[in-house]
Amino acid sequence: MNKFMFFVPMTMATLFFACSSSPSDEPETPPLSKQIPINLNIGCNLYEQQNISTRIMDTYFEPNDAIGLYVASGSGFASTGNYINNVRFLYTSSAIWQPDTELYWKDETTASDFYAYYPYSSEITDATALDFQIKVDQSAVENYKQSDFVWGRTMSVQPTEKAVSIQTRHLMSNLVIEILPGNGFTQEKLDAANVKVKVDGLQTAAQINLSDGALTANGETATLYPYYINRQYKLLTVPQTTSAPATITVTVDGSNFKLQKSLSTQSGHRYTLPITVNKTSNGINVNIDDWIDDGIDNGGVAE
Repeated sequence: MNKFMFFVPMTMATLFFACSSSPSDEPETPPLSKQIPINLNIGCNLYEQQNISTRIMDTYFEPNDAIGLYVASGSGFASTGNYINNVRFLYTSSAIWQPDTELYWKDETTASDFYAYYPYSSEITDATALDFQIKVDQSAVENYKQSDFVWGRTMSVQPTEKAVSIQTRHLMSNLVIEILPGNGFTQEKLDAANVKVKVDGLQTAAQINLSDGALTANGETATLYPYYINRQYKLLTVPQTTSAPATITVTVDGSNFKLQKSLSTQSGHRYTLPITVNKTSNGINVNIDDWIDDGIDNGGVAE
């Protein structure tokens, strides 16, 4: 920050008074209050163990991603009326979080609590009851990414010119369906086949409290279509325990097989469902294995 010195002309009377006064009689001038700009450094926990370098694989932010920031200074988080309410920060190509408007700390001494979430929404009326909806058709990568929701907070930060670090975590669940070759199939034949996957019976909406990341699934169920990449069908879903079994339909070259499975998923967890496809005398048979949870709890909060 550049510093400038300003010289203000004084009247002769003032000059005379100053010259005639003793040092003990001079009034003390309080220091000017310094505005400290707010800078951010946002990280994101992983859904999975592998080190993958793009947010398409759920690990990093990409240029033009936008988060919303709330800051509570001197008081707790409120549904509205915080010191900073839902200001958009854009992730630039130079890996910097740029706010729409310049933000400053409340003062030089008051500690503040920072809350960040992705994706940004300008239509939040109650930050303790944000409505979020995943995309039902996630077969396009943009829809898959827009179905993600990450949240994080950093508490009791003293005013600083350094970037405030906020570690976010995924609030959605990551469902990964793998189609494996069984009797009568090779991986090459399966790769060449017309394979489609859809999931029915899951709620697609959630209400999220941005003060603590608490989430409640709600709304109607829908048919969900996953994103295919690297022989995996990936689906971001609202964490929930199904009241009735979900239905997973695998279509191989026009032949359908429906599988019913009760689901109970948690925020930030990745669940892998391997499905083995077998050719039989009657056509195609599909066997389903148990869920495989990677055993990693990605639910930590930076405080």
